[in-house]
Amino acid sequence: MGTKGGEIACGADFYVLPEGCIANILSLTTPPDACRLSLVSPIFRSAAESDDVWERFLPADYQAIVARSDGFSPAVIGSKKKLYLHHCDAPLLIDGGRKSFSLDKWSGKKCFMIAARSLSIIWGDTPDYWGWISLPESRFEEVAELRNVCWLEIRGMINTSMLSPETTYGAYLVCKYANARGLDYSTADASVGIIGGESCTQTVHLEPPKGHRLNHISRRIALLLAGAAVPRGGDSRYPKERSDGWFEIELGEYFHKGGEDEELEMSLMEVKNDMSNITVCARFRPLSSKERSNHGDSVCIRSLDSETFIFKDEMEEDFTFSFDRVFYSESEQADVFEFLALPIFLYAVNAMNGTIITYGQISVLDPEEALRSLPVEMNMASSRSHCIYIFMVQQESTTDKRYSFFWIVCEISDELDIDHFKILDRVKAGKLILVDLAGSEKVEKTGAEGRVLEEAKTINKSLSALGNVVNALTSCPQGKANHIPYSDSKLTRILHDALVSFFLLIPKSPHHDQF
Repeated sequence: MGTKGGEIACGADFYVLPEGCIANILSLTTPPDACRLSLVSPIFRSAAESDDVWERFLPADYQAIVARSDGFSPAVIGSKKKLYLHHCDAPLLIDGGRKSFSLDKWSGKKCFMIAARSLSIIWGDTPDYWGWISLPESRFEEVAELRNVCWLEIRGMINTSMLSPETTYGAYLVCKYANARGLDYSTADASVGIIGGESCTQTVHLEPPKGHRLNHISRRIALLLAGAAVPRGGDSRYPKERSDGWFEIELGEYFHKGGEDEELEMSLMEVKNDMSNITVCARFRPLSSKERSNHGDSVCIRSLDSETFIFKDEMEEDFTFSFDRVFYSESEQADVFEFLALPIFLYAVNAMNGTIITYGQISVLDPEEALRSLPVEMNMASSRSHCIYIFMVQQESTTDKRYSFFWIVCEISDELDIDHFKILDRVKAGKLILVDLAGSEKVEKTGAEGRVLEEAKTINKSLSALGNVVNALTSCPQGKANHIPYSDSKLTRILHDALVSFFLLIPKSPHHDQF
């Protein structure tokens, strides 16, 4: 090889370079470059096919990764080039089938997929919400099927020591779409970051831009962690369909410099906004013995469905009322808890605030329940005053993965001593407020007079203030600020930071005398 007129000239010496020298040069390129350079000459082709080149394209810890599989033998595949291409096209199950390993064909970077069984899925072991099934097209033994949404939250972790150095990774949730109930929102918060450190959070869409309404969706879940060697076009916030018919929801990116031994966490969590944060329910109790003896089984409400009932007034005129949910006399406490209390509790556990408000008649029909409901220190106040319990839910994260916990603190109890938790790096706190609003029974039914009557009148001031706050929250245009009159009463000031999401339960008798 020489120069002529300032240009490089290739002579016969270039083509007689030792094959080993050419192989060393090719091993410093990329797999696509090695394949293209194999067309230069027969000696280049021979060098490009050599194990010396393709062994350099395999990860440095390849043998350690293969040792985590169940009996895979690289020798069966043949040459190192065939072995490289095999891992590009056929993912290898490792860690007892809980993960799969593959290579990016263009860069040789390591790719991992985490099976659904290795993910942390809220209510994943509850058959009413999630099922575990086998699919012939899945590489894993089981996949998770979303059946009914109570709280959608999925988290996965991988140790960064497994990743290729100097590589930008993209985290994806891989899913299919079918049928499910409870998903009445189209976006979620996706986050990728080191536990105990900073994370990148973005809002992603749970449905593709075209087709597949979200309330007809079922997730057979795995978490894909793949090298972003080739940039993708389009909006990454929308799911993208793969060639196998599955969809990828991009959760975010992470750049791995190399040398770190940390836990990388990837998560997807539901986000509700606008009017979906406010839920109003009505519950009708069975008739009491006094009501039955007074006017028989006379009731003034008639059920239409789980959200609507018809009220018949004294003039025999029908009025239709709709709520987010109506619980009739046959409903059980578990039904009310699952629909109303459980989502708010999960908000608090996940460092968000929520409020449950009951307003209306309170009756205890079960004698055993009546004994359990006798006055105690926390509910000695009369029904003529509002009763508020405030619970703080705190979750602590540490750099030591052996420590991860949360606790619930009731504000009226003694202050909790947490001096022995000084090693903690990050605190997440949520507030759960339970409110029993003062009763507003009819005066002619209660016989209230004097001071009791005056107390009943003053109750209306705080109830009116609460109504004004709720009205301001629900009428505020999306994305625009609006004055919320929190300061109008002590009740609304206490509930200020927990009215972001709240449930209002209205207990009621179906007897016509109570309307």
